[in-house]
Amino acid sequence: MIDLFPKADALGPAPSYNLSAFVPEVVIMVAGVNDFIEATFDSAFQVTSTAEARLPPQQQWLAEYVALIRQIRQAYPQAAITSMAWPLEISLTLHDDWQMAMLYSTWMVAAASHVDAAGIPNHHFLQLDSLTPGAASPSNYCKSHPNAAAHTQIAAQLSKFIQGVVPSFAAS
Repeated sequence: MIDLFPKADALGPAPSYNLSAFVPEVVIMVAGVNDFIEATFDSAFQVTSTAEARLPPQQQWLAEYVALIRQIRQAYPQAAITSMAWPLEISLTLHDDWQMAMLYSTWMVAAASHVDAAGIPNHHFLQLDSLTPGAASPSNYCKSHPNAAAHTQIAAQLSKFIQGVVPSFAAS
């Protein structure tokens, strides 16, 4: 995660992006979604990742997540950073089984707690409310990313959330 943040093109040899070219007031991250695609866990709930997933053990993932939030904070000291997690019922449709959905939810709460414990200021956690059934499903075009209806619902929830945590941004 931390290797990709400053790059202009995540997959190419392009030089680093000029992070001062645009300074956001709000940074929204959909926490961990792609990390969990194709990952599996054994009966002791230890990661047994596939070649596609490359999900590290939880403590390593949490340390990398905190490091990424620190990178964002360093680049954008005044920005409100929000980590957003999928609602459980959507997570249940995205993962192979309910245990994986529960582990995703557990890791997301742990991530928010670790960022708080690290003392990184102006970081917020948003657990999305329910979305319309089918808003994100394995039949969508790209590994279960949300469709247009889901994006509309997410935008409404984010707008309300941002108004609560960053009133000055919402007023502009």
